Amino acid sequence: MEPDPLPARAGRSPRGGFALAEVLVAGFILAVGLLGLAALQVATVRHRAGSWSRQTAVALGLGALETGLAQLRLERLDRDAGGPGRQAGGWPREAAYDREGRPAGSASAGFTVTLTRTPGPGATVALRAVVTWMEGTPPAPRSLALVRLAAP
Repeated sequence: MEPDPLPARAGRSPRGGFALAEVLVAGFILAVGLLGLAALQVATVRHRAGSWSRQTAVALGLGALETGLAQLRLERLDRDAGGPGRQAGGWPREAAYDREGRPAGSASAGFTVTLTRTPGPGATVALRAVVTWMEGTPPAPRSLALVRLAAP
């Protein structure tokens, strides 16, 4: 019988292969890595949803500010034409939107936008749009305020 060219090391059988302890340690390391990847995926989805909500809130707030600016321009044109420069529609204004940003009833609203107007510094008017929505688990109220100064 010929001698074995590779002598057996401690913990290994003479035929080669891995010991049970090595396989268990490798499996444990793989399981911890997969759990870490799953936690990272959950955190990514959660942050993406929050980012989407903030992006929608900013778009709705900017839209409300543009509507307010248009109203101010109409009032100025009416005043310049000899009219009373009336404030059609009244202030403050409030609107409700669903999660996709479409107008909705207050019961199904995902976002609520309130537009107010106050005297600003000098001869300006401050338009303030406040957007509120629910976000997170458990749902918690979030809000975003946008302010724009304009000439009356």
